[in-house]
Amino acid sequence: MRSTFTIILLTICKLTNLFSATLFLENFESGHLDSWRTCQSWALESQQVVNGDYSLRHFVFGRGGESYISHSIDEIDLNAGNFSWQVTLSNGDWAPADDEAFGFWLCADTTELSVASGYVAGVNLMAKDNRLTLVRFQNGEPTEEILKTRMVWDEGKTVILKISHSSQGIWHFSYRDKSRSSWSAEYKEVEETPSLIMQATGAYFRFTASHSGQFWLDDIVVDFENTSPFIRTVTAVSPQAIKVQFSEKMINDALSLQKYTLESSHNTPVNISHVRSERLYPAAVFLEIEPPTDWELRLAINSISDEQGFALNDTTIVFPFALPAQLGDIVFTEVVADPSPSQGLPEAEFIELFNNSGFPAKMEGWKLHIDDSEKELPPFIMAPESYVLLVGTGDSTLLSDYGTVYEIPGLSLRNSEFALTLLSDKGELLDSMYYRNDLFDAEKRDGGWSLERIDPNRLCGSSGNWMASVAMAGGMPGAANPMQQTNPDEIPPQVLGIRVESDQQLSVWFSESLSASPDISFPGKDFHVDSAVVANNQLVKLFFPEGTFQEGGAYTLHLSAFADECGNQSAGGDFDFTYRFLHPGELKLSEVLFNPYSDGVDFVELYNTSSEAVDLSGLYLATRNDSLALKQVSLIADAPRSLDAGSYVVLSINTESVLDQYFTECPGCFVEMDEFPSLPDDAGRVVLLNRRKEVLEEFSYNRSMHHPLVANESGVSLERKSFSREVSERDNWHSAAATAGFATPGYANSSFAEDESIAEWLKVEPKIFSPNDDGYNDRLIIHLSPGEPGWVANIRIFDTAGREIRRLSNNALLASASELVWDGRKEDHQLAELGIYIIAVEAFNPSGQTKSFRKTCVLTDRIN
Repeated sequence: MRSTFTIILLTICKLTNLFSATLFLENFESGHLDSWRTCQSWALESQQVVNGDYSLRHFVFGRGGESYISHSIDEIDLNAGNFSWQVTLSNGDWAPADDEAFGFWLCADTTELSVASGYVAGVNLMAKDNRLTLVRFQNGEPTEEILKTRMVWDEGKTVILKISHSSQGIWHFSYRDKSRSSWSAEYKEVEETPSLIMQATGAYFRFTASHSGQFWLDDIVVDFENTSPFIRTVTAVSPQAIKVQFSEKMINDALSLQKYTLESSHNTPVNISHVRSERLYPAAVFLEIEPPTDWELRLAINSISDEQGFALNDTTIVFPFALPAQLGDIVFTEVVADPSPSQGLPEAEFIELFNNSGFPAKMEGWKLHIDDSEKELPPFIMAPESYVLLVGTGDSTLLSDYGTVYEIPGLSLRNSEFALTLLSDKGELLDSMYYRNDLFDAEKRDGGWSLERIDPNRLCGSSGNWMASVAMAGGMPGAANPMQQTNPDEIPPQVLGIRVESDQQLSVWFSESLSASPDISFPGKDFHVDSAVVANNQLVKLFFPEGTFQEGGAYTLHLSAFADECGNQSAGGDFDFTYRFLHPGELKLSEVLFNPYSDGVDFVELYNTSSEAVDLSGLYLATRNDSLALKQVSLIADAPRSLDAGSYVVLSINTESVLDQYFTECPGCFVEMDEFPSLPDDAGRVVLLNRRKEVLEEFSYNRSMHHPLVANESGVSLERKSFSREVSERDNWHSAAATAGFATPGYANSSFAEDESIAEWLKVEPKIFSPNDDGYNDRLIIHLSPGEPGWVANIRIFDTAGREIRRLSNNALLASASELVWDGRKEDHQLAELGIYIIAVEAFNPSGQTKSFRKTCVLTDRIN
């Protein structure tokens, strides 16, 4: 049996002449727990002991829960000197399960351990891996795993722990099985341990009913060795303040101005006007200063002591005046995601950062997010108006000639799109941007060019503040971008389109990111929005109960006023939309270039033959394999893209390439697709699909369909001659005329032949009229020539959005030749707006024959 000894508590504040002491010693041989707190679930065990006659044992059985026990010690700062702890822990014949944990509180700031802050050594405190660990707790919750040992705790363990913490912030953790003599030792250096006023030690046990009552402690020793205080850090916290962090709390002399001298690296004095303390930082003082003009300062401190009377050696510290960064201080200014083929720069991905603050910035603990991937940046100080390049592993040597470069392990950027976010060590947003390949000019999307920020001071409306580099080398890393200039966003956001995705989902596209979601309602409808999701910053997806939208239905969405991130406000209003799918005959294939020039691309032209605008988003272009199954099904557009009635649109993978090689009357009539089906040069199929992937039209082409006098088919398109004839009719396609440049993208085909029946039946003149009462072309004359009496006609006029603006006749009986006049006025007798209009004629006769014709006209203000 060992000799009996009892608790020893020493009050450090009375031991100013002592260099070391034992703060707490407990072997439980007194046989009682009188000085322990919250000990109802604990008792002294004399039958199953760890050592001696008594050991502390958990004494709850047959149920699960949590138990704490604590003992107070005299208050002392954890950073005041060197501390060491020793304790023996033991469990029964069981290995901890995931929902079980135990530990020894080395130090706590209160005896109420369930809400205490401090340090605990134990098992399963954070990770559920049964590893012996040292964990920091904050307000009763584990917040940081300081050190994880190699030891895995299993059944029947009795282990002696020896743990120490130095005033320099170094943790040592040793342990050995009680039955063995050899120790295992591990350590970790922590640069700055948060200030903690120790008030208690104790134990914690989270248990299940199976293992309650099976945890023991014994032989607790807490030793302390006082050391002289020292300065941990000197940092700038604002342009007018410096924080001096001591290793421990100092006496009030630390608040005296005479203790400090501050000057620049050029020996220029920097005035200190005041010294203050803050309750949250008991071991620190704050010096209020005049803003320095130098970024490297020298601080001298003399004759200051800690609360135990140990003096700080006279100290001089040289430090950078680096401020904590705020939003917009450090910004992204250039990104290369697709470096090949190079235009002159090294073929390496990089992200460029710029210090826009006017002060040095200390980048420590900062995080870079690339979509959902988080990368920690290395610590460094960034000078004002300087640049830093972030690259992947092994690429720093490629870009070293362009300035400061840091390698970020695992850094990889997608060519298409990704989100970049820069966060401070406190998780505060510093900058963000959304990279999209479509921000590049078409000729620069194949790689080798950087995306550059236009205005570093603009922190909102990111998509309008980036452009492809105009530098000959493809970018300007480490220097100001060539197009850098003031670029304020003064354009209010707009609704780009609305699309019903299903009977319970609606998508709303905005021209840019909004500062907040607008209020949404549906006039005349009792619709309930179940949830809303913001995707890609500019798309809002709304979800409703099943069956909310009915196919063929027309609806109105009302939006309250909304603003973009820059504060530009839109009034909101009502926005009409329908839930419909395109059907065969409404959108037709018009022109196909399947054998382009060697440096060109394929294209497909569509024509809207319906009487209303159609939405191209959600439609697909495809081809077929040898077994005629669909392949390369390619989305035409994701965001809404309207095609007016009677209008053409050209689909390709590279709009600029088509515009460079062919004339067009409508440069805006192009859609550049992210992917485009491959069209063989000799023969193939072009398949147009609606959102349900149902076939709208399909064209089987062959090079033999070209005119026999076309000597070289490269760069020559096939044009459709008539939309009233079937797309499959071979003689309905013809080579584009040489006089038209061998293709007519975006406007009427050179070989287009108006259907003879339309020409006979319906004629409008003049094609362009101006109802301004100047006596010239003031009226539109509509000639109807059925060739025999008895026909009845309904004649309506539509705008290019498909809205009926005037009904000229309703069941009008026609002669063999008839004329009607449109004066340019709408149904409300107001003049129609300038623009293109569609004359729609539907006719029938007593024999049951029906005919439907459409012609376009242009209403203008004046014809010269």
